[in-house]
Amino acid sequence: GWYNGSSLCESGTWKIAANVTLKALWKANRYTVTLSPNGGTVSTNTLTVAYDSQYSLPTPRRTGYTFFGWYQGNSQVDSDAIWKNTKSIVVVAEWKANDYTVTLDPNGGTVSEQTMTVTYDKYYTLPIPVRTGYTFVGWFWDDAQYSDGIWKNAYSAFLTARWTPNTNIPYVVNHYLQNIDDDNYTLESVQQFVGTSDKNVRPAVGSYIGFTSPSAQTATVKPDGSLVVDY
Repeated sequence: GWYNGSSLCESGTWKIAANVTLKALWKANRYTVTLSPNGGTVSTNTLTVAYDSQYSLPTPRRTGYTFFGWYQGNSQVDSDAIWKNTKSIVVVAEWKANDYTVTLDPNGGTVSEQTMTVTYDKYYTLPIPVRTGYTFVGWFWDDAQYSDGIWKNAYSAFLTARWTPNTNIPYVVNHYLQNIDDDNYTLESVQQFVGTSDKNVRPAVGSYIGFTSPSAQTATVKPDGSLVVDY
């Protein structure tokens, strides 16, 4: 309204016997800002602001994402500024999914890549490692198994390949007899066996009339099937 000093002057019959200067007094309008966290969380969903006054928008949070600002349509709204809009508005949080690093330990095998980048809420595919004489079980972090899917960890991970040794690995046992007329040996027989990768075996020695049998040997089955035990 119009004021004469601290007195409000209203429309009506003039009762002041002097010239006066009236001063207009104003009250800033208030508006409502509605906050849409867009998948995140925020301390308040509505905020009252006054025209020409300082305002501060809260910072939302969202697991696996970095906050990029409040937007009205395609325009970013300042989080801390003087309010200059003459209407209430709705602002929406904009986010960028975070990237994380997955480190892969093939644990005795080989793998096409030992580090890979994954994005939160995005599909990822883990490579399949190979190891001679072993069957791949899966990728593990401690006791938790990881497989292809949507990345939902808000942190980087260190995965180790877990293997089962194959039980059908071939190995050979050769039996030799010493020659009668010299100190050389002649192959008498060959036996084919299968065992488990990297496990010990103790093949039986042959028994031949007129010959002393050698002591039994303990050998480790080679995953590539190349173990040969000579008696």
